[in-house]
Amino acid sequence: MQIDLKQPILQKNDAIASELRERFAENHVFVLDLLASPGSGKTSTILATIDALRDEFNIAVIEGDIASSVDAEKIKAQGIAAVQINTGGACHLESAMIKRAVDVLDLERLDLIIVENVGNLVCPTDFDLGENAKVMILSVPEGDDKPLKYPGVFQVAEAVVLNKVDTMPVFNFDREAFEAAVTQLNPQAPIFPIAATKGDGVDAWAAFAPFSSDGLSAVGTKSTLRSANAPDLAPFPLSLTCESTLP
Repeated sequence: MQIDLKQPILQKNDAIASELRERFAENHVFVLDLLASPGSGKTSTILATIDALRDEFNIAVIEGDIASSVDAEKIKAQGIAAVQINTGGACHLESAMIKRAVDVLDLERLDLIIVENVGNLVCPTDFDLGENAKVMILSVPEGDDKPLKYPGVFQVAEAVVLNKVDTMPVFNFDREAFEAAVTQLNPQAPIFPIAATKGDGVDAWAAFAPFSSDGLSAVGTKSTLRSANAPDLAPFPLSLTCESTLP
């Protein structure tokens, strides 16, 4: 007899995620979950995304790390609300952790929440956070073989961001092979080549469908409630220590 221990663990997580999804929908908030390895440029991609969208939408960020509030401080410096979750060793965020973070945010005044998941290409793929979309970020220095080694994260992603494309001449990165591997795993996922720190390709990424049609534009902007993410919308970073509540 085979016992699936994974199912009851995920059932508890999924129940909270379902509640969160309803809550986000009621408040017309779009939630994006970013998955990537450490050092892929998640935070720089978030900052570039904020620059592209902040004049249209109210944005908050939930940062997931094992320790520290370094990334949340970077977001806060741009005048954006940021909640730091420190997992204390857990390799992924869980819906219960997101619930605690969301409880300190004013959803009525937000259009978009960007979740920066813990740097990991395996564990976060299994955990529903109540998000509208998961997006995978890969940086050129990590290599073009990652879709072959970590297929799951590419399969669950609604889009793939290929970051640090400005370094491609330095690394032996086969872009054609990478794109072919991603397409084989997930034919529906568009690939956005960007250089986040330089802003290259960011406009195309910011025009991605969940932002432009099915997501943010559909929920409606609340920008009339603020002027350029005024400071009263960003009293954070608030740091939360959230250990896993799952068995």
